[in-house]
Amino acid sequence: MPDCAELQRRHQVSKIERDAAATLLLLNLAARSPSPVVSSQCEDPPAPPENAVELPADAPPAESGRQRRRKKRRARNKMIAAAAADEEKSLAFFLVKR
Repeated sequence: MPDCAELQRRHQVSKIERDAAATLLLLNLAARSPSPVVSSQCEDPPAPPENAVELPADAPPAESGRQRRRKKRRARNKMIAAAAADEEKSLAFFLVKR
């Protein structure tokens, strides 16, 4: 049975071997794929899509999600109130006619 020092040495060697294997794997992967820094310097920048809209320099910032939801909720509530008022008017007109 191996003593404690031998087990520690084996464990240390296996850690070094794992680290070396991981480093080699990363180096191999890096060698296979082109570097994004080099490729972006060599290539022309991609052209914007044909339907892209350019904003003026003084354009207001885009709405946040909360602002959009609040705007939609307010518009929906206005529509509901308008429909309720219209229905109330038509009901009153119907009752007056009778």
